[in-house]
Amino acid sequence: MKKRTKKHWYADFPPLLAILLLLLPTLFLGAMLTSSIEHLQNVKQQIPSQEKKLSTLKKEYQNIVPNKNDYKRQVFDLQGKQKELQDKYTKATTDLFKNPTPDNLTPQKIKSFYPYFGKKGAKYLRKDILQHSILTGEKTVVTFSDFDITNKVILIHIYTQYKLDPDLNTNTSGAAYFDVSYNFTTKQGTLLNAYIKDKEEN
Repeated sequence: MKKRTKKHWYADFPPLLAILLLLLPTLFLGAMLTSSIEHLQNVKQQIPSQEKKLSTLKKEYQNIVPNKNDYKRQVFDLQGKQKELQDKYTKATTDLFKNPTPDNLTPQKIKSFYPYFGKKGAKYLRKDILQHSILTGEKTVVTFSDFDITNKVILIHIYTQYKLDPDLNTNTSGAAYFDVSYNFTTKQGTLLNAYIKDKEEN
């Protein structure tokens, strides 16, 4: 009696098909490896170019400086402008009360006060000051309030003390108070209120 030979499951596979089945994973892995190598080479080729771009950007960043003109347009130095106005209005008020006689406060000279108090305001102050027979000014204080950043307008408050001519007045001193609206854009002041009053004797 012949001995039966055990038959394996792959015995019926054609040899060519078996070879293809074995080659397919190898070909797939080879294609993946080839693709990875090509990608790595492309990345390596891009590195010098990217490093050059990075170096250029670093240099540009280091050389960046703020535009001073843009900065000046955006920032409004209110404190500095107030100090400038304080000096100007203190001098202007001191000049008004320095020796306020008709010979000194002429209509021609009063024109120099137009930028501070406006044409109408300066003429009014001349008339009012001359009526009080003031001898000279003593002390002037200038303060500010209500700054309007949109319209660039600020209120200026001026207080000054003065001496009266004893030959023409029974009182010896007095005080004046002015409110002025100043426009930083037009660089023009406008007198809003003026109060000049001699102090009564006790």
